[in-house]
Amino acid sequence: MAEFNLNMAVLRLMKSRKNHDRYAKMIPAGTVTPETAKIVKRMGEFFETVQTDVIRHEEFWPWLRSQYPMWKEKDVAAWKQMTAPIDKDNPLGYEEKVIENLLATDLGNKALDLITKWQTGGEVNLGEALREATEAFDAQMERKVKATVVELGWDEMVEEDTHNVGFQWRLGPIARALRSLRPGDFGIIAMRPDRGKTSLIASEVTFMAPQALTLFPDSFRPVLWLNNEGPGRRIVSRTRQAALGMSVSEIRDMGPDKARKAYIKAMGGREDMLQVVDIHGWTNYEVEELIRKKNPSLVVFDMIDNIQFVGSMTNNGERNDQVLEAMYQWARSLGVRYDFTGLATSQISAPGEGLQYPLQTQLKDSQTGKQGACDFIITGGFDPNRPASRFMGTTKAKLKLEGAAPLRAEVFFDEDRARFVEMEEGDGN
Repeated sequence: MAEFNLNMAVLRLMKSRKNHDRYAKMIPAGTVTPETAKIVKRMGEFFETVQTDVIRHEEFWPWLRSQYPMWKEKDVAAWKQMTAPIDKDNPLGYEEKVIENLLATDLGNKALDLITKWQTGGEVNLGEALREATEAFDAQMERKVKATVVELGWDEMVEEDTHNVGFQWRLGPIARALRSLRPGDFGIIAMRPDRGKTSLIASEVTFMAPQALTLFPDSFRPVLWLNNEGPGRRIVSRTRQAALGMSVSEIRDMGPDKARKAYIKAMGGREDMLQVVDIHGWTNYEVEELIRKKNPSLVVFDMIDNIQFVGSMTNNGERNDQVLEAMYQWARSLGVRYDFTGLATSQISAPGEGLQYPLQTQLKDSQTGKQGACDFIITGGFDPNRPASRFMGTTKAKLKLEGAAPLRAEVFFDEDRARFVEMEEGDGN
């Protein structure tokens, strides 16, 4: 491939009306020479004047020369030399390369400008500003270069739904109401404080974690539990109880060695199949970097509300629900970009206290924000007259199984063993 010349590659790309319409406004200031920027602008004016799909030099040069009647001879020679090669086409693969280089050059210019301001004592948070510039670069690359048409074979579509491919639910009523979870799915599990939210998630994800070994046989993709509420050790303890279906005293009687071996077996043979990471005080950038490194199959966000969002991630929302919507949309977007299933925890607000089936609008601090950013919402209601029960419901269910009724089920909360079980099972405990 010939040596890459960004300015000439841009001109050859822009000689097509289709490409000019698509890319001309994408060229960031300072990424090409002023002369190239002027020619690109003139190409647009030429397309407005002449009905042609591709600019040829023999037609473009006389028109361009007419726009500058006062040019000196040296200017005429320089501009003619610059525009003459546009008749040649860029090599195959250059279109994407041109856009990548423009965006990368723009990022480099912005970074240099930020560093210069920082070195000269300007008021700039260098780390945050550089991260924000990189974030914008990644987003532009995703939209302008990597965008591809979504393909799904008819056989594949039917196969997925017929066999309910994905992470299977442990709790029967949920499994009969919602399809299995697949990469890109994002849901919220919500309860009032101290009603078993952590135990419910532990019960489900310890059932799902070993399934990842079968669903993703070509690479190790653990379940990642991101904790920024209470102590992470407490979550580890609950997940071990949930995986074994045993109380702490029962695990103690079994002995640590046997219990550990039983846990590894329950996790499909890998002790690290479920990983709990404390992220107290972390920013959204740090969380994303962890996800990029771990390559998880399923991520529990416990809780997104407490992640420190910096840069433009909160979309300049003024109301709390607007900010939360941007935060939850960010988590959902991560699931699509990094190909994992997302489960977020949320609390039910005070008006939902004592309700068996809280309303969708009763998610804490959010009337519609969180709700609009997810595929399903599972609530666990509590009735003080039935303290051992939890009432599982869905206030949003895009993943509803075909022909299934909405989820409404009373289940037994086996608090000592961090398990949620159907009433006929729980009555015997």
